[in-house]
Amino acid sequence: MVSRKSLLSVVALLALVIGACGAPAATSPSATAGASVAALSGDIRISGWSSSPTEDALLQDSINAFMAANPTVKVKWEPIAQDYETVLKTNLAAGTEADVFYADIFWIDSLMKTGKLLALDDLMAKTGTKKEDFVSSLINAFSYNGKVYGIPKDFNTLGLVYNKDLFKAAGVAEPTNDWTWTDLSAAAKKLTTGSVVGLSLPADAARFVPFLWQAGGDLNNINNAAGQAAVDFYTGFEAKDSVSKLPSE
Repeated sequence: MVSRKSLLSVVALLALVIGACGAPAATSPSATAGASVAALSGDIRISGWSSSPTEDALLQDSINAFMAANPTVKVKWEPIAQDYETVLKTNLAAGTEADVFYADIFWIDSLMKTGKLLALDDLMAKTGTKKEDFVSSLINAFSYNGKVYGIPKDFNTLGLVYNKDLFKAAGVAEPTNDWTWTDLSAAAKKLTTGSVVGLSLPADAARFVPFLWQAGGDLNNINNAAGQAAVDFYTGFEAKDSVSKLPSE
């Protein structure tokens, strides 16, 4: 996301993101965005959450390379360690936010409606960055009223991993693409024996949300039948059927 207060920041953002993530079919930053920024000067603050030392190092390497190519621009990485969403929204309200910052797909919609973010469409066109370069569901999540307000940095895809040997020993057929909630629940019960539990689910919102959506629920309002069904199913593996434990257990 980019605050409306800095044009330099968004040009730098596009160069950094394209350079770090290698968006397919995007024009090389060195030939476009880098050239655009070369005539500019100033300071840029980038803020986000720090998921790992490896990611921090990768981002810092990209920043260093960008500053080396654009010596009149100084970029500073300012990670927020805790309560990221709260801190960011507080800074936005106070006008002390970073020029460029991370935003989560689950709450970006509320930020785009504030009018505080800069639409990136014109600058994307200048740098040869197309919406088609990204998975449509991701770039659309950072779009509002036909305008793009964020460039997808990365995304974690969830999946169900299972032990074939345990399935075979329990006489349970392996999962298929048409498995339902009922199939998952039945398999977890059959797989639970002795010290083995049928399923390991973390107490994590990102894992719960797909079940909420499958039930027809909405993140903006889970206080309804669909929300209750999703909560009951997700927590029921441990609370009701005792066939699940946390990964740490």
